[in-house]
Amino acid sequence: MNTSTIPVAVEALLCSRFRCTKSSCEQCLSVCPARAVTLAPGSAPSISQDCVGCGACVSACPNGAIQTTGAREEDFDPVRATDRQWAEHLEASAPGGVLRLACSRVDAEADATFACLGRLTEPLLLALYRRKGREVRILKPDCGRCPWRAAGAAFDRVEHQTRAFLRLSGIAQERLQIVAASRLEKPAQPPRAPVSRRAFIMDAVRQATGILAESVMPGVPAAQSPLGSVGISREKTVERKDDPKRAHLLETLAALSGRTGSAPPDYPADSAPPAAGWVAAVEVAPECMGCNVCEALCPTGAIRRAQTERLFSLFFTPSKCTACDVCVQSCYPRALRLRRTGDPAALLGEEQKIFESRRGPCSACGAAFVSKDPGDVYCPICLAQEGRRMALARRWLKAEK
Repeated sequence: MNTSTIPVAVEALLCSRFRCTKSSCEQCLSVCPARAVTLAPGSAPSISQDCVGCGACVSACPNGAIQTTGAREEDFDPVRATDRQWAEHLEASAPGGVLRLACSRVDAEADATFACLGRLTEPLLLALYRRKGREVRILKPDCGRCPWRAAGAAFDRVEHQTRAFLRLSGIAQERLQIVAASRLEKPAQPPRAPVSRRAFIMDAVRQATGILAESVMPGVPAAQSPLGSVGISREKTVERKDDPKRAHLLETLAALSGRTGSAPPDYPADSAPPAAGWVAAVEVAPECMGCNVCEALCPTGAIRRAQTERLFSLFFTPSKCTACDVCVQSCYPRALRLRRTGDPAALLGEEQKIFESRRGPCSACGAAFVSKDPGDVYCPICLAQEGRRMALARRWLKAEK
């Protein structure tokens, strides 16, 4: 049973900021209306007790690193419920053809009330269409007047991408309607499961201990930390967790359409990509060194390498890519580039080989390196070191003159 007072949890191994110190992702921070999200270089976001449970960070995170903690089976909690739990709850409680969703500030009757429409995600909305003939009406007030408008703004992106997925699945756009609704002067608060005094105190202690451990012994594995199970060792970035958000999306798309190919003929494939974008391919320049940083830091395992004594290859799986840009930002020779598309069918693509090059030992240091040119006998590191030595020698000779 979950006893935390904060309704969301962070999986650091899925966070691009944790995996790559060069990541500039701030999507969770930008949508939080309560300033409950704290970001620090090289670490996953921290969620404070100021969290109001709007759920916008869950929707905004492209990697699924922030998820609701889950509702108890015996007591459905709309704030803690996961996307899957919400879909199951709505299927059981509102089996009719028309389903009305609203935020807590709407003055109208609805089948389901969310704290904020920013909590809605593409997988959750698409799952509602697994019932044949389903029509979804979203009652939306004027978010510009709402103190949570930062969270509500995230809904526009979700609507745009959901419509693209509906088109991909052959579902008429008319079956998703956005209906203007009047706004309550004093919003109704969605019910939340009661939190005991013990749970509140334990949660505060956990957060305080985590902050202390990170400041005293940053990066120390939990098992070795004298302060208990806090923090995550930087060495754990080689590990990966499955992205629950993407898994739910792909599962739902398969159930809706059963398709594994490209988009329907009437899909405007030349349309502009959404804000986050879908990635059709990763292009690799000949400058690739085969250092394996892109594979090691990719939060979702979208890039995979394969190598022998004489050959190095990189593979890319579009269905796993969330366009977080970690691979691009961490590539030392700047050899990677993401090719984005407005066609969501890119997510259904199979694994593809994106790079292949010869691999052999460096004549100077003996370390294996990758190069497209058969004439290259020295690795990039040795070449760089030699270049620095030559530069120093030239400066010394110039000074002697």
